[in-house]
Amino acid sequence: MAIDWIGFAYAALLAVGGVVGYTRKGSKISLAAGLTFGSVAGYGAYCITRDPRNVKISLPFTQSLQVCVTTWQCLLLLDGYLTLQIL
Repeated sequence: MAIDWIGFAYAALLAVGGVVGYTRKGSKISLAAGLTFGSVAGYGAYCITRDPRNVKISLPFTQSLQVCVTTWQCLLLLDGYLTLQIL
């Protein structure tokens, strides 16, 4: 039984990113999102550690996180573009 070190490291990075966002900017949403996504990613890594074919948590989670981040980046780019057009 091999341990999914990459998955656990990814989960830790997500959680640490949320904590850093909270400590630097006081963002409670960043803290909540980082800890929530980090916990789900950690559970997914745990499931893969127990059974390497069990991607029922990790795969949909990774896809949903990708959609969230991509949507957020598109909104930020659109907001910056509209701000530049107004100025």
